[in-house]
Amino acid sequence: MGRKGEPFLLIEIGSSKISGVLGEIKDRDMIIHSSGFEPTTGISAGVVVSIDETKTSIKRLLRRLKVKGVKMPKSASVLITGSHLQNRPSKGITTIGENNHKERLISRKHVENALKQAKEIHLPKEEEIVSIFPSAYYVNDKPVKKPYNMMGVRLEVDAFVLTADTTHLGNIEIALLSSNIRAKEYLYQPIMASYGALINEDRDTGVILIDIGKDTTDIAVWEEGTLIFTKTLETGGQDITNDIAQVLHLRKSDAEKLKLQHGTCDTETVDKKSTIPIEVFDGDKKVVSKKELADIIRARVEDIFLEVRDELRKNHLFYADRKGNITTDIISIGVVLTGGTSLLPGIKEVGKEIFKLPCNIGSLRWKKVPQDMNTPSFASLWGAVEYKYEQLKNDPIGELDREGKFEMFIENIKDFFKTNI
Repeated sequence: MGRKGEPFLLIEIGSSKISGVLGEIKDRDMIIHSSGFEPTTGISAGVVVSIDETKTSIKRLLRRLKVKGVKMPKSASVLITGSHLQNRPSKGITTIGENNHKERLISRKHVENALKQAKEIHLPKEEEIVSIFPSAYYVNDKPVKKPYNMMGVRLEVDAFVLTADTTHLGNIEIALLSSNIRAKEYLYQPIMASYGALINEDRDTGVILIDIGKDTTDIAVWEEGTLIFTKTLETGGQDITNDIAQVLHLRKSDAEKLKLQHGTCDTETVDKKSTIPIEVFDGDKKVVSKKELADIIRARVEDIFLEVRDELRKNHLFYADRKGNITTDIISIGVVLTGGTSLLPGIKEVGKEIFKLPCNIGSLRWKKVPQDMNTPSFASLWGAVEYKYEQLKNDPIGELDREGKFEMFIENIKDFFKTNI
């Protein structure tokens, strides 16, 4: 993230846009200097499909983020998603000294050792570890939130080890290096979206976060403050656009405009007599019923939610009988939606029907978000800011970097951690 007084850079690689934040850690606080986003057609479902377009979008973003008097970092924390990513649950254990009280205090080194053991997993040939996310700690078999400076004999950590397809990851790195930016770490978007839209109490009580982007839908499930499941599905808002284009015989660009300007999931209250004038592929004019458009959109949104529900069922996180009765000991709050598609009118009502749980649109936790980015579309980017801020205040252990070393992001505030953790 950067040492005290040094700037930091966050870059999110999305399917419709590449966004970023340039900030600085100073005086035990986080300062945001600039933020912004650039559209891109170079990424699809988290995978680079045009290296040149991706390079261009990154260069434009960095020009947008540039601030006079602030040095642009040469490395960045990079947010990624895609079905080629696997977030694998793992466990690490380490023994603490037993001779005297001082040796039984849990230190940063003990946590590092437990996390290093957690990343020792067998991988297919074309996969590599890109980060590790500690989700829960246990001291002598008892759950704790922060183990540092506690006494114990044995420390255990539950963690998610994020792995990626080497080829896809390499293409992202090539695009970044064209702007002289190295990926110092990778962050998984559904986890960051959780920090962007969920308060600590939500994660403690139990909640499902569903982030519906252009080409992917990310899922994150939390219970008692612990991440217990994540998954990325290859479905998203673009599928809605494709359905509109196919049924109404439109270009995809025109279908997207129709969705953004007139789209809704609310098939019950939409004016059944109201129509929208459009121009079809052959240049002819015709009108489309708003009710027909809503029917098309709702059908695909239902499919997306049903796919999420089936994934949760397969992983024993969600149960529903034929009458629609829901049984779960995990989810108390319900469902929170983020991502650009969550802005569709009526979508939370569809979510309530499918999941038989409360369903709401997430709002960003970070308080100083620019107006043009203060939407659920940017939940993961600003969630990464929130996550890093919580690390700064509470947790000296960061993710696993590309060389497999653990490091404190803010090395010059060790005295702060010693007195506050």
